[in-house]
Amino acid sequence: MAMLYQMREKVLLVLSVAAALLYLIDTHRA
Repeated sequence: MAMLYQMREKVLLVLSVAAALLYLIDTHRA
């Protein structure tokens, strides 16, 4: 159960980083 929670935490971190990168690219392109 603990491993599953850690995995979910990592996935959320990766998603937030990807969203931030996409946001930065979008603002620079405009």
